[in-house]
Amino acid sequence: MAYENTTIKELLEEKVNKCAFLPAIQREYVWSPYQICKLFDSLMSGYPISSFLFWRIREEHKSDWMSYDFIREFDQASPHNTPSNLDGVNRDIYLVLDGQQRITSINIGLRGSYRFFYRKWRKTYLYLNLLWDKPNDSPEELTYQFAFRENDTYDSKLGGKQYWYRVGEILNDEDAEDAKEKLDKWMSGYSEDELKTAKRMIGKLHSVINVSRIINFYEEKSNDYDKVLEIFIRTNTGGKKLEYSDILLSTATAKWKTLNAREEINEFTENINSVGAGYSFDRDFVMKAAMFLTENLPIQYKLSSFTQKNLELIENH
Repeated sequence: MAYENTTIKELLEEKVNKCAFLPAIQREYVWSPYQICKLFDSLMSGYPISSFLFWRIREEHKSDWMSYDFIREFDQASPHNTPSNLDGVNRDIYLVLDGQQRITSINIGLRGSYRFFYRKWRKTYLYLNLLWDKPNDSPEELTYQFAFRENDTYDSKLGGKQYWYRVGEILNDEDAEDAKEKLDKWMSGYSEDELKTAKRMIGKLHSVINVSRIINFYEEKSNDYDKVLEIFIRTNTGGKKLEYSDILLSTATAKWKTLNAREEINEFTENINSVGAGYSFDRDFVMKAAMFLTENLPIQYKLSSFTQKNLELIENH
């Protein structure tokens, strides 16, 4: 298998939501702010973050498949991906089969925000404390102090030396020296030793994001949907386990002819959960109900039951 590599900056500026999108068979984004911080900590520590699998679609076939944009501004109140507009994309495209959570996390951390509710709604951005010097005594702890914050103000609860740098700023600097020169102005009130520490940190961050070709991806070029679906299932059974509903909903989305299965099932699930005082039905329940309530279908809730013919019956019902 021949892998290609690129930098994180090139991945974001040249591929994400320009020629690389998410297929309908992908589940939605599920990572927490801590998981994003841990990913960036791994990048800064030089740890491998595994490779990515891209499905290459020729330009003349790009409209044959439903695709979605990667999330950039994540909102816990509305976490759904939006359909891609491919009208102006005059080239082959990629649909990401493996790597959605990591790529979305990188996109949010460097170019977007993460809005969540904790006592109140908070729109936060990824920051790095350039003066962090706590040794990493446990493999479970972060080596670097990344955090999602509303601003760069000093946090008295954390104590210690702090200078919070918004991580996405590093994309604006072609050279590491440009980023370091900015620190001379921004950190004018800090000591010489603190400035040196911050510059070392910013130099490493610049190398990881803008210079090192640490993003490795393999292109799958097959036009056989069943083969691609099998690849998707096999590559997405690790990490956060895929539920049957994730795979089946993805399959339905790709094979329904008139309705958008993802939008229909998500909207229906949210609607029934809002009835009265509220319920907590999940998509797994709704997909099982669809099998049970549609005539002439096998009741077994397994992947082999969701054939093209059976999915059409569910869609019509």
